Amino acid sequence: MKIIRPLIHILLFFIISNSEAQEVTVSKSPFLPYLVGGLNWTGVSGVENRAQVSSYPTFNAGIGVLTLLNQPRPISLSVEALFSEQGFKYSDVSRNSSPEYVKARYINVPAVLRFNLSKTSNFYFGIGPQIGFLVDGDVITKGGTKIPLSESTVNKTAFDAIGAFGTNIRGKADMGIELRYQSGLNRFISNQPDFRNSILQVRVIVPMFFL
Repeated sequence: MKIIRPLIHILLFFIISNSEAQEVTVSKSPFLPYLVGGLNWTGVSGVENRAQVSSYPTFNAGIGVLTLLNQPRPISLSVEALFSEQGFKYSDVSRNSSPEYVKARYINVPAVLRFNLSKTSNFYFGIGPQIGFLVDGDVITKGGTKIPLSESTVNKTAFDAIGAFGTNIRGKADMGIELRYQSGLNRFISNQPDFRNSILQVRVIVPMFFL
């Protein structure tokens, strides 16, 4: 958690700095494209002995489209296409030939309904489903050897539930910082039916035409 704590502090900074009431900007365009990227703290749930596995930091990045659905209490729908690395780390690995990391890379497509707390609030929470499509993956040994994951090892299609809390910056619905949790609804490893994705994300959102 040493890496993710400073990012949570950044989120808290933006929460404090955006605490002044400010109406969320309503664009004339029905769709607001944006870029998104950030850090994953990725692991798995459903492990009987939590000491056997742990989480590790990695990344996510992609594009999205936001549309405002309702006024005066802003409700919006965001749909994204994300490239994301997901997996977990085995703890206390002693032999160089033993697996240390299981890493899988997905194209994720979340659809999250966002609810601003009020018309003048920059803060919102969101919920929604996500589907992910496996691109590739590796098992990495303690000695650094990469072994490609076979298609039968990892689930090709991942279904997840998303929960989010974030804040808009300067009243712009398509610019902000967000804390997101991704919880797996189906198994991650084929021969481990209880292993499911458990991923905490810190994300930065900027308009696609920001420059």
